[in-house]
Amino acid sequence: MAFTLSPAVPSDAEVLVRNCEFPAMADNPLRLLMFPNPSPKTSEEEIVWMIDNLRNSLTRDHGMKFWKVCMADGMPVGFAGWTAPVLDEANSKQNGAVEEDITSPAHPSTEEAGLQIQGDRSRVITNEHGDGDAKKRPLPGSLDIEMWFSISRKFAVEKERVLQGRLNIISVYPIYQGEGVGSMLMEWGCKQADEMGLDSFLLASPAATRWYGKFAFKAVGEVEVRGAKFTSMLRKAPGTMARGT
Repeated sequence: MAFTLSPAVPSDAEVLVRNCEFPAMADNPLRLLMFPNPSPKTSEEEIVWMIDNLRNSLTRDHGMKFWKVCMADGMPVGFAGWTAPVLDEANSKQNGAVEEDITSPAHPSTEEAGLQIQGDRSRVITNEHGDGDAKKRPLPGSLDIEMWFSISRKFAVEKERVLQGRLNIISVYPIYQGEGVGSMLMEWGCKQADEMGLDSFLLASPAATRWYGKFAFKAVGEVEVRGAKFTSMLRKAPGTMARGT
């Protein structure tokens, strides 16, 4: 089956979430921790929230690169987002903004300074001085906010311990898993990291650690959240030494 690889754009957000991200994350332990009582109604709230977050990430210039894999007819069947910290830091200083740098509730924000939860369960984006702008986005009613913050804190600590470049998200339409879509996205991301001379970091669920190992990622630590364990994995760029080991 022929696939093509190309940059993702904001107009792709809805189809990427509905076709790829949400189905791929349905049984992910992180999602089950954060949304412990899913239902068809709350699932649609999650999807709308994820679409909003992804569209925002695809619109912003913040050091993240998103690429998608499409079939011959143009239908996306997978996508991935990577962050290069050098670009991320430069853009943050230029824009003066602190906001979520993730695209999905399955990949919690590590920028809690830019997150405030109001009584109406809205997310307020703040600038670096802590002044809230008027822009609010509703949080899904089923979101366990305390768990979201707990995961954010623990992942932030682990990220800072070993981070250079990082894989923020990779999602593949379930019926196309095993067809090489994920490998195309990983090979693209690893090539980008190698060209920049960056080690790459990700947090993997237990079911995914062996697959990431195929791309030279190695376990360097572990994060545990309410009994669920996630492995922090590092891939060394050619000619560099691993950090945090």
